[in-house]
Amino acid sequence: MNQQFRLRTLVAACCLSMVSLSACASGTSEATPTKLPAALQELVSNGRVEVLQQFATEVPNLTGYVVKHGGKAEIIYGIDDHLIVGQLISAQGTDLTASYGSQYLPKPDYAAAVKALNAAGHLVSEGAAKAPTLYAIVDPDCIFCHHLFDATRAPVAAGTLRMEWVVVGFLKSSSAGRAAAILDASDPLAALKKNYENFDAPHEEGGTPPTKPDAATLALLKTHLKVMNDVEGNGTPTLLYKGANGKWAAHIGFPPPAWLKAFQAGKPVG
Repeated sequence: MNQQFRLRTLVAACCLSMVSLSACASGTSEATPTKLPAALQELVSNGRVEVLQQFATEVPNLTGYVVKHGGKAEIIYGIDDHLIVGQLISAQGTDLTASYGSQYLPKPDYAAAVKALNAAGHLVSEGAAKAPTLYAIVDPDCIFCHHLFDATRAPVAAGTLRMEWVVVGFLKSSSAGRAAAILDASDPLAALKKNYENFDAPHEEGGTPPTKPDAATLALLKTHLKVMNDVEGNGTPTLLYKGANGKWAAHIGFPPPAWLKAFQAGKPVG
């Protein structure tokens, strides 16, 4: 039975917001390596992207590619010499790009990320040493990080949660300076508390006055940001934690109260 597939964001040789292709679903299988589309080959030759893998899609003559650029992997498509970037949606509304992503995209190594953070040092720690621990990647000017700070006050004080605050500084022009003020302070925890306790919510700005970061602090902030990118954190807060199954995992964004409560109790969280 024929299906219609909609492809959004067609770039390179042609530029359309949506095209439709007729296809007979034949099942996804590994594609035999073929010549790359001209647009993709140019990006590879210029060192802008790296092709990690290619695979056959359900659309005849449409090849999927796993490419890496900017430290992140994603799915794109090629047909003839055209390069297609965006979601591949079936007529039934199925997000085929998400399905291919689950099958082909490399999975983040959360344990390695935590190891890298511990090795870099300069984590801002608080809470009972034996309590369930959250590594929270936060920006001083992030309002949701401010909300996370508020949400963790009671469990930290009660000894049911330990926080390892990982400070980054990219959200606003003042973020790196505020991050430096926290990390370089004689008491980083006190500086972090000052930042979020005096957070200017209407303007979404931290309460710690920014300072000029030195080269060492800039390198540390770069390391922290790289870890966030490595675990596919697309914003702050990004949380790393060891789940009830003993495996490291990530939660992107501000967690709901029920999530925090379940984590403290050692229950499975998503």
